[in-house]
Amino acid sequence: MRLTRRGVVGGAVAAAAVGCRPESDRPNVLFVFPDQLRARALSDMAAAGYALPAFLRLAEEGAELTQALCSNPLCSPARSTLLTGLYPSLNTVTSVTTPLPLAVPCISEVLSAAGWSTGFLGKWHLDGESTFVPPGPRRRGFQEFVGFNRNGHTFIGSVFYRDDPTPLHPDPPDTYEPIYQTDHAIDFLERNRELPFYLMIGYQPPHNPEAGELEIGDWGGQIPQEWMDAVDPSTLPLLTNVPVSHREKALAFLHGYYAAILSIDHEIGRLLDALDRLGLAERTIVVVTSDHGELGGSHGAFGKEEPFDESVRVPLYVRWPGRIAPTRYDGPVNHADLVPTLLSMLGGPPLYTHGRDLSGLLVNGDPVPEGVGYVQCSVSTDEAWHMVRSDRYVWVERADGRVSLYDRDVDPAEQTDLSDEPSLQGVRDALATSLAAFRARTASWG
Repeated sequence: MRLTRRGVVGGAVAAAAVGCRPESDRPNVLFVFPDQLRARALSDMAAAGYALPAFLRLAEEGAELTQALCSNPLCSPARSTLLTGLYPSLNTVTSVTTPLPLAVPCISEVLSAAGWSTGFLGKWHLDGESTFVPPGPRRRGFQEFVGFNRNGHTFIGSVFYRDDPTPLHPDPPDTYEPIYQTDHAIDFLERNRELPFYLMIGYQPPHNPEAGELEIGDWGGQIPQEWMDAVDPSTLPLLTNVPVSHREKALAFLHGYYAAILSIDHEIGRLLDALDRLGLAERTIVVVTSDHGELGGSHGAFGKEEPFDESVRVPLYVRWPGRIAPTRYDGPVNHADLVPTLLSMLGGPPLYTHGRDLSGLLVNGDPVPEGVGYVQCSVSTDEAWHMVRSDRYVWVERADGRVSLYDRDVDPAEQTDLSDEPSLQGVRDALATSLAAFRARTASWG
C-alpha cells in the first residue's frame, strides 16, 4: 500500500486549509448512520402507511440523493470509506476483522487537528476484533468516544466504553441503546454549541440482533415493544424477488426491521429538534445515511454482501438550512463522495480520495457529469465481485468469471439476467469498460 507519506502530508494540508477559516464561519457536522438500513425500506414503509416524520423532514428541508451506493456492503469496509473517502481495496479494510491502518488519514483527524470538537457515539467496527477502543490514534481523531468496536448487536443491556476498559452501562440497564446514544448526543451538542463540532452517531438498529442463537426473524426482545406493536406484519409489502419459500421468514424479519426503523426515525427527530432548540440548525450540516443495506429475503437471502439493490443502495440525506436548497438527485453517487464533499463545504481541499466533490451540486445546484456508481465486495478472495450501476443498468463481474446484467427500468427487482442478450452488447461493453477503469483506479484486482 503506497499511502503512508502521501496520506500524512495530505491530511496535514487539509487540516491547515480548513483551520484557516474563522471559527465563527466553521460549520458543524452531525453525521448519523444507522446500521444495515436499505434505501427502499423507507419508500416501502411510506407506501404501506407508516409515517417517518424525521426522514420526511430531511427530504423536505435538504437534499435527498436517491441512488446512493455504499462502497462495499459489509460493515467494516463500508465504514472505512465513510471516514477516509477511499474504497476498501486501497485502505485495506476488506473484512470485518481488519483494522483501519493508522497510516490512512480520516476526516475526523483532519477536523480535530483544525480545531473542530469531535465525538463518536456507538458502533465503531474499525478496530479488528477488539471490544474496547483505547484513547489515542486508534480513535482516529475523535476526542470524545462513547462506544464499542463490536458487541454482537445487542440493543438492550448494551455495554459502552469511554476512556478505559471499565464497562459503562446505561441507567437503567435495560435502556434501548439508540435512546442512550441520542441522550449522549444531545449532551454533546449542548456542551459544544459555541464551537465547531463533528459528531458521528452509529446506531446499530435496524441491523438484526445476534445475541445468543437467534434465528432470522427472531428479534429476541431487542426492539422495544411499543415499536413492535406499531407494525402490523399483515401490511408489510414483500418484493417480487422474495421466493415463496422465504416469505414467512421474511415477514417475521421485516416486522422487527421496520419496527427498528420507526425507532431510529424517532431518535433522528430528537436530534433535529435539539439542533432547533439550541439554535444550531443553520450552522450544522446534517448527513444521514447507512453503512450498507439488507436483503431481507430478496433473492432468497438475508444480510448483505450481494450485488443487488437491497444490499448496496442506502439512504442519503444532506441538510444545511439556508445553504442547501431542498432538492432530489436521482443520479448514482457513492459513499466515497462524502469525505471530499464535506471537506469542500468545510473549507478545505480533499484528502486523496476515490470520490467526487458533490458540494457544487448540493450548494449551487451545479450539474453533475453523468457517470456510474461503483461497488466492490470481498476483494482479494474467491468470493470477490465488482459492479457498476448507471442510471438504468447494473453490470456485475465475479471472481469466478460469472457476469450479470440487469435493466432496472424494466426489471427493478433484478430478477432477469440479460448478460447474454445480443441487442445489449454495446451496453455491456460500455459498462465493462467503466468497471475496468474503476478497478484500475482503486487497485482492486482481487
